[in-house]
Amino acid sequence: MRQVRLGRTDPQISVTAFGGDGSAAGLQESADAIHRALELGITLFG
Repeated sequence: MRQVRLGRTDPQISVTAFGGDGSAAGLQESADAIHRALELGITLFG
């Protein structure tokens, strides 16, 4: 996953963000999705 600098600061964030759609997913399903996003290198969550 490509990373870019956040403004003029040091943190590097992924160019792809992960955001929920407000659906009523179960706790385990949500946790699994977040873990998979992290495995893929996504570091920007919204």
